[in-house]
Amino acid sequence: MPTFPFNATFDESMGLLRELCAQGFRIVLSHPVEDPVVEHAEVTDALIAGLRLAPACFLTGTFTHRGVLTRVLSSGPSKGTRVIEPLIEGPVIELLVPRENVVDGKPTLLLGELGRQVRYKDHESEASRPASPALKKAYTQATLLVSEWATTDPALAFPIGAQALRRFRAADALVQQYYVGEQSDDPDWRVGAPPMNP
Repeated sequence: MPTFPFNATFDESMGLLRELCAQGFRIVLSHPVEDPVVEHAEVTDALIAGLRLAPACFLTGTFTHRGVLTRVLSSGPSKGTRVIEPLIEGPVIELLVPRENVVDGKPTLLLGELGRQVRYKDHESEASRPASPALKKAYTQATLLVSEWATTDPALAFPIGAQALRRFRAADALVQQYYVGEQSDDPDWRVGAPPMNP
């Protein structure tokens, strides 16, 4: 699955979503999932509140040629919950919104990520199909927008928003450098700014 990780404050992420909407993308919350699915063409207070509760969402657009497909879970602890089917040919771009949170008592800027599937199941035949050229083009468009919007720092592994970078350099927040497994106790999953030269 192609992915594009990046870092930012939550407020910067909302600015980025506004730019994506201006380019024709729409936003679908991952929780709660409504039926029919609500595709947000602009960033509203309600959308922001939803993303604060659950930062994972989906991007749709003209490449989502069959609409966003959902199903109700029939078993497990979330039985009865409606979810979006990202592996069924819709298709959608997956987005985890970068944001800040307090982790182990320290302000931490958490990674976000754009991603898309390589193959999708046809919703009728269940046959596996490669991602469409339209989806690939839209994904590239979204990652280019993030690349142009973000900045880089030699101390960091991923692009980062300007506001987040200022917080990192001022030692106001640590930055998540890479993903770690649930069982990992790796102390280097986030970094602080290098010390200033005297």
